[in-house]
Amino acid sequence: MPEGSLERVEQRCLMYLRQVKNPLVPLQNLVDYCRREEPDSPIQENVLLVFLRNHADIEVIDGPLPGEPIDSETLADAGIVMGIRVILKERLPSRREMEAIFVAQVQSMQQQLAQALSDAHDAGNEERAAKLRDALQRTDAMRERIADVLGRKGTIDNDEE
Repeated sequence: MPEGSLERVEQRCLMYLRQVKNPLVPLQNLVDYCRREEPDSPIQENVLLVFLRNHADIEVIDGPLPGEPIDSETLADAGIVMGIRVILKERLPSRREMEAIFVAQVQSMQQQLAQALSDAHDAGNEERAAKLRDALQRTDAMRERIADVLGRKGTIDNDEE
């Protein structure tokens, strides 16, 4: 990709990341935006990702890694799409805001897993139901891990709204 083109892409990314309502943007959304704004640009997702990972003003956040309490495959089975996210460092939330975001996301995940479990039962798919039941139980481990990461062990409750 020519240097001038990369500079235009950088400006587009920065502008987009400053203006979106949710500051944590899926990488694919950012790629799609750049392609819409400049259809003739030869932007490649892998090149953009390398560029973003090395940008001083941008933080790249990977999806769940192998060994996490709930992995990407389990989430995908429940209809939750995970993947690489991008955020401007200036828009990174405080520790308290992060906790609120994670609590809301875990609660949403639990609701989606519970709905998928109900759907699996209704469809008579006991194998899928067993996997979803296991994933739902692992959300408690995920809550504890989040609390540990945030340095506030035991503060993330199931009852928080």
